[in-house]
Amino acid sequence: MFDNRIRFILNSKFGKLELDQDPMGWDDTKLLIGRSEKTYGIFVNLTNNLRFTGAAKEYLERAFKIDKVQANVKLTKLVKHPQTDEWNLSFAGYLELSTRKIKDGYFECDVMEGGLRELLVSNIREKFELNRTTDIKGNSIPKLNTDKVSIQGREIYLLSKLRNENVQEFTAHSGKWNSIDEDRTSFHPLPLNVIANADPENIQPPFPTYELDDRWNDPSMANMFYYKAERDMGRTRFSINTSFKLDVTGNRINDLNLKLVLDRYICDDNGDNLRLQEGGRTILKDIGDPRRIDDDNEQLISYSTTTPLEFEPKINESFALGLLMVGQFGGGFPIRFDGWADVHYSDYNAKVTVAVDSFYQRTKAKAITLFEAGQRLSEIYTGKPCFESSILSSGKWKDLITMPGGWLRNLAKTDEQGKVIEWPITWSWEDLYKTLNAITPVAYGIISEGAKQKLVLENIDYFFQRYVTVDLGEIQVEERTTAAEFYYSSITTGYTKGGDYERPLGLDEYNTQGNWITPVTVTVPGNKFEVLSPSRTDSYGVEDARRRQYGESAEEDSPYDKDNFVIDAKETGSISRSTRAAKFYEPKKWQDDFEQRPTGVYSPDTAFNLRLSPANNLLRHSRWFNGGLYYMPEDYVRFSSSEGNSELMTQLPGEDPVKENADFEIGKLDRPIFEPEWIKAKLPFDQTILEKIQGHTESNGKRINNYYGMFKYVPSDTGIEERAFMFKTEVKNEFEFKLLRVFG
Repeated sequence: MFDNRIRFILNSKFGKLELDQDPMGWDDTKLLIGRSEKTYGIFVNLTNNLRFTGAAKEYLERAFKIDKVQANVKLTKLVKHPQTDEWNLSFAGYLELSTRKIKDGYFECDVMEGGLRELLVSNIREKFELNRTTDIKGNSIPKLNTDKVSIQGREIYLLSKLRNENVQEFTAHSGKWNSIDEDRTSFHPLPLNVIANADPENIQPPFPTYELDDRWNDPSMANMFYYKAERDMGRTRFSINTSFKLDVTGNRINDLNLKLVLDRYICDDNGDNLRLQEGGRTILKDIGDPRRIDDDNEQLISYSTTTPLEFEPKINESFALGLLMVGQFGGGFPIRFDGWADVHYSDYNAKVTVAVDSFYQRTKAKAITLFEAGQRLSEIYTGKPCFESSILSSGKWKDLITMPGGWLRNLAKTDEQGKVIEWPITWSWEDLYKTLNAITPVAYGIISEGAKQKLVLENIDYFFQRYVTVDLGEIQVEERTTAAEFYYSSITTGYTKGGDYERPLGLDEYNTQGNWITPVTVTVPGNKFEVLSPSRTDSYGVEDARRRQYGESAEEDSPYDKDNFVIDAKETGSISRSTRAAKFYEPKKWQDDFEQRPTGVYSPDTAFNLRLSPANNLLRHSRWFNGGLYYMPEDYVRFSSSEGNSELMTQLPGEDPVKENADFEIGKLDRPIFEPEWIKAKLPFDQTILEKIQGHTESNGKRINNYYGMFKYVPSDTGIEERAFMFKTEVKNEFEFKLLRVFG
């Protein structure tokens, strides 16, 4: 009922209107202060629609006529304090004109918190190009500021395999005709097919090259199984296993010798002038005269490297593996009477592996911080930056940077006019939240300060403060129930992409997906705690992408171009510019964070994103999922499987080593935030308590909503003081609470 202690005000671009009577339906409306059970921020809503008449109806009809459902009309309720008679904000929300009805002479519509929350809800999964220059309403926004990351390079282990798939026999021919008594040479590469190719620029199946008369002529690039190194390569190891029987046919053979050889060639940049390097022939096996072996009951000849043959290929070098035949033959005229030899190989088997310690020169790429990504999304939503996140702006995760694969490759694109423009970086709010939450537990909510709203993304502890903000006094407990949704039977952490590459890079990548099981089997079987990032943190993926630089692979698409990568970086410098300083970053190495050199990973000194491994992520989340496990302190969260390298072991200062396939003792995990028990309770309405719930508390220089703190109360069923976190408060003639017990 309207009286002089309550005011309702409508406000929009059409001006301010103070209502001369309450909106009809207000008395039947419940104020809902609720916490999202997915993202754990708190939002405010009304649970009923309102009816307006008179001047208010005319005001709203005018707004709807001009702006339709986009009309931005704010409803504010002010209430006088019962003791001080000061006007206090009771509720502020926005009319949802998409629910508009004109009925019985009334203008009806719902009301919600609106503003930034409405924009966020409607666009949460929408992916936006952050380098756009307009907001969602078409208004201009400043150009995206970018930084630079310099990537020295990740040594990666490239393992390629070649075999004699579907080839069990072949024939090698002697060399071309020459004058009598001179050696004739021919080379027949071992027939090999590529089974796994981690280095497609260099590894290829070799082929023999003969003249029309089936005589061998000169070496050819087709003979090479390792083809023309595009740059100086790292340590390369060849392991060779082969066996065969042979049979010789020929004419006028005076002398014949057969060797299994590995030849090292060099050529010009364009592939011409192929020549054997000086000292470039390695004799693997001197078989001798094949006619003698042929007479020895088709003896099986075999060769196997006891230790891999090691080289460091230089630019334009190639390798051929095969059978070198050198012979002398009786001459004749015409040439068809000339001597010759054919060696037929049967029962042939071969396996060749090429293992490369591969390294690529330092490259630079554009990047932005995750904080800048959040700020930019808020700017796209509202036209101005309204994002707040101390965890990303000043905390230990402030130097998490991101870039699409196209930036790692230094790609560009052209617009409709043919103008070269920046490669797009695309993010949605949901992806940003899930990315950071996969690394460390976070939550988000919207905070109103007067007419201003801010989108806040913080560590989970921000939304579950460990101090009392509201004292409810004695409450009537209606029901206590087990919060079964917080008992997890399995845990999955990591990333939805990573470890699955076009090239077989092995299983050395650690930032993939890890899976563990818990002792919980009876409460909610199959209830899974899963925090997976849609963005990539795999260092092998970063390395594979940046090796496909635009200048070298301009026409080549890669599977990474539109993927967002995140790098745990460190700032190395900055330069001033008109908008803000441009910062320079490098990926963090183990020395920046860890006490000991990591083990169980190839080239640990060049590895990065080690803090972001699935097992380390799991431990950071343990204070959340441990609420349903803490009563089994001597039991374990046990490793079940991994999509990548589970042998990696890291150790942060002052902490125990963490192995990716470890079992974790529950009693040593972080102390839980809550106990999994819901409490439903009621309390008579009290304006002072409502103001306290809707109020704020200063903590460490921050103004934090009281509903994120602990509620203290004395329950009617035990009479013993308890503390809990508020998940829902419904307010009408009384308070109805849904509370989650604080641990301990």
